[in-house]
Amino acid sequence: PGFFLFLLLVVYVQGWQFGVPFALLLAVFTLLHELGHAVAARRTGARAFIALDFMAGYAAYVPSRPLTRGERALIAVAGPAVQTLVGFVAYVLVRGGLAWPQYGEPVQYAVLWAGPVIGLFNLLPLVPFDGGTLALLVVEHFAPIKAERIMARFTVVASVATLVVFAANPALQGFMFFALIPLIGAVASMRASKNGKQRTEQSQ
Repeated sequence: PGFFLFLLLVVYVQGWQFGVPFALLLAVFTLLHELGHAVAARRTGARAFIALDFMAGYAAYVPSRPLTRGERALIAVAGPAVQTLVGFVAYVLVRGGLAWPQYGEPVQYAVLWAGPVIGLFNLLPLVPFDGGTLALLVVEHFAPIKAERIMARFTVVASVATLVVFAANPALQGFMFFALIPLIGAVASMRASKNGKQRTEQSQ
């Protein structure tokens, strides 16, 4: 229900002309994105599940054996890869080429943003994006115990810096929402890690 509420919010904020096609395509590409993760996970023998929640979709999997960092990386990149590639093909078909969308063509802009743009945006090395998962795998190689904490703090610093830059530039203020997503995700990750540590200490 939260995901459908989010789509209605998108239509309300963006207006009917752009909001409706954008919300519909966002739902389709989000589903494809999470299916990309799930299929890649199942190819390793894992049990995979997907869910659509407020502002995002999630893919979870339970491995049947220890996975290598390479396998985990392929699972992480599968989602944005499917979204970007399918979105790119869809945009070329809708636009009739590779040119920038024509002014006053909401469907063209909707396909471009819901597909390739958001797919590539998801590869930023920030929590909770898939790019953050890839970066986490690299950090784990050098600091396995502190990797999640390092990535969460890096995401907070990068997100706050981005918010300051966007807030200072009127032309970029409309994009501040995008900087809030990793910031909220990083704070939630830090809280979850802290709560987990507290539960462990209490059990001891």
